[in-house]
Amino acid sequence: DRPLNSKYRDHAYPSGFMPFYLYGPSVDNCHIDHMLLRAPNIQLSASNLSLSISEGSVPPEALRSGCIIYLDGVQEEAMQPFLPTSELVGGQGPTSAKNFFFAKGKKFKVSIFADRYGVSQGGPGLGAVDHGKRLATGEVVLGDGVWIDSETVNRDPFKRPSQTAKWREEFDKIGKELE
Repeated sequence: DRPLNSKYRDHAYPSGFMPFYLYGPSVDNCHIDHMLLRAPNIQLSASNLSLSISEGSVPPEALRSGCIIYLDGVQEEAMQPFLPTSELVGGQGPTSAKNFFFAKGKKFKVSIFADRYGVSQGGPGLGAVDHGKRLATGEVVLGDGVWIDSETVNRDPFKRPSQTAKWREEFDKIGKELE
């Protein structure tokens, strides 16, 4: 429910990590969604993931209200902006990106924090956490439910299609008929 308007976006992409929302009824049944902190961006979502905690714990109430999970060492800043979805996934559709870093079976070291903002709080700064209040560290393995989209999330709903392209096509047809 957090607004995506430009005034709420961060001024830079995260560096040294990639932030996600972590949520679900339990650690055994949780999901992640990439935090859209700046534009352009990419939607990365995964359900049915495997989360193993190596240090600390994630209280069920924190998980139900939402946590922030960092994919440690994933350099979001260096990866942005992402290529179009069709190029990322090899033309196979947004759920079959075997060679992309975010795909079924990929493993990541993670740090988990309580989300210190309310669900309707606007940014910037929503991905910032209090490192002294880390809940847990561990590893996540992405399961079957992986979704990738770098096009729809960046589409301008108010942009009108160019009429020039249609006219060029029409003139090309007329030109071919005259040959």
